Amino acid sequence: MADTLWEPFENNLHRWIDDVGGKVIRGVTTPEQEQQIIDGIRATNPAGIPWTTAEESPYVDGLAATVHIPPHKMERAKRIAVRHGLKFDGNTPWHVEPLGLREGVLKPPGVKADKYLSKSIADGNEGIARGFDRVLGEMHYGDQEVMNASRETNNRRIPIDEASKKFLRVMGSITSNNNYSAVDPDTGAVGRWQILPKHWDKWTEQVFGQKIPLQKDETTGVITAPDKITQDRVAAGMSQILFDKYKDWNRVASAWRGGKAGATTAYPDDKAFKKRFNNAWLKESE
Repeated sequence: MADTLWEPFENNLHRWIDDVGGKVIRGVTTPEQEQQIIDGIRATNPAGIPWTTAEESPYVDGLAATVHIPPHKMERAKRIAVRHGLKFDGNTPWHVEPLGLREGVLKPPGVKADKYLSKSIADGNEGIARGFDRVLGEMHYGDQEVMNASRETNNRRIPIDEASKKFLRVMGSITSNNNYSAVDPDTGAVGRWQILPKHWDKWTEQVFGQKIPLQKDETTGVITAPDKITQDRVAAGMSQILFDKYKDWNRVASAWRGGKAGATTAYPDDKAFKKRFNNAWLKESE
C-alpha cells in the first residue's frame, strides 16, 4: 500500500479543489481502514460503493480521494474535472480518481499498470468515452512537462489542517475523555467526539457520499458507538466543513454540540459548554 497519494494525482486533485472550492475528506487509506469503510457503506447500500474488498480499492494505493463539493458548485466541478486530469463520476459524486486509471495507462510506483484496468468490453458511447480517458490520462500523467506544471501550481498538500486537528483534540477531551465507545445517556451522542444522532446520518452522507446509520445493540436496543475509523473520518471531514461555514471554532463547537439537543449533566447549557471549550482551547495552545 502507499503512504501518501500518488504525487501527480495529488497535485491535480488540489488544483481542481482550489478551482471549484471544495474539500478533500479522505485520501490514502490502509487496507484495514478501507475494508471497514466498505463494509459500513455496503451494510446499508450494497450498490453504494463500486468495490467489495480493500484489495480492489484504489484508496490503498493512493489513487483515489473522497471529496466534499458544495451542491451549488457540483455541476461546474463535473465539467472541469477532466481539465485537471481527473475522473469525477456523477453517479458517485464523492469519489475522484486519476483519468486513465481504468485504462491501464498510469505508472504509479509499486502498482501494476493493469491492476485497475477495466475488464468490461466498451462499445458505442462508452467506448468513445474510455478512449478519451486513455488519451487524456496519458497526457496528464505521461507527459513530464505537464506533471511539472501541475506540481508548481499545487499549493495544498494536507487534507486536514493543524487547526482542525487541535479542535478535534479539544472536543475529544472535553466531551468523552477521548472514549470511542462513549454513548451519552441523556442525548444519545456517540463516540469520542459525541456526535448527536440527528447529525450522524447527515454528516456521514457529507463525508462518505452515503448515509451510514447508527447501529443498535440487538439485546438492549441501545445505540452503539460506530467503529473508530468511521468516527475519525467523519470528525475530520466535518470539522473542516463546519469551519468553512462558520469561520470560528467557538461557533463550530456550538454547532457540533447541537444547542438544547446537546444538553447533558456535565454541560446543561451552551454557556457552560463554551466556557469549558475555551479553557481547553487555551490550554491546548500553551
